[in-house]
Amino acid sequence: APKRKEPVDDVAPVKQRKQRRTVPKDPNAPKHPLSAFMLFSNENRTKVKLAKPQLSFQETGIELGQMWANMPESKKLKYRVEAEKRKAQYKVDKANYTPPPEIIAAKAAAKAKKASSAGAAAPQSAMHVFATEKELEIRASLADPTDIAAFAAAVAGAWTALPDADKAKYHALLAHGGKVPKISASKRQRAIKKSAELGAKKAKLVAKLAEIDAELSKHHQVVGLSGGAPTGTETAMVVA
Repeated sequence: APKRKEPVDDVAPVKQRKQRRTVPKDPNAPKHPLSAFMLFSNENRTKVKLAKPQLSFQETGIELGQMWANMPESKKLKYRVEAEKRKAQYKVDKANYTPPPEIIAAKAAAKAKKASSAGAAAPQSAMHVFATEKELEIRASLADPTDIAAFAAAVAGAWTALPDADKAKYHALLAHGGKVPKISASKRQRAIKKSAELGAKKAKLVAKLAEIDAELSKHHQVVGLSGGAPTGTETAMVVA
């Protein structure tokens, strides 16, 4: 006779995935500013979706990146001016910001745990290094920062729009394991303060350049030009 199977009383418990502990965020901390491309992307994402509804999240991001890459600098100027203003203000706010003690302690503990862990996955590409550095900035620009597909599409678009000269930085970081050389806290604080001062000066210069460009355009319209400086003949006609 076949051997009788014993009844199973209990079902083996399902192993639960360990939840990652994240460092608590201070709602009063300065928010990362958006880049010129991300400002442009947020303004035009809906337009692209309406014009080409068949595009996926990633394809939409790539489309925005190509639009930005092909856009003349004169049209990019307003986004660059706004981005520089936000960047300068962010650096000032960050230099004057002190996190609460519990967040400082949590960050120190997370950093120590990460340093002690072995076998950390190395970045697979220069774009991966870029995405890691720009993650907070890009997620802040999304309607849903937790949307993985939207984040991937935004990263692809931003990487496509990035000039080759800027991409070289991330290729160099990839060659060194994707890690930025460590600096002391005091040196970092001095660098942040100096960067904020220079950023504020740069923002003023960019704004002044925009004013000059607008004034120059008005003068060109007066003499009937679409661009460039008036010729000697045109100048004589205006004087006459």
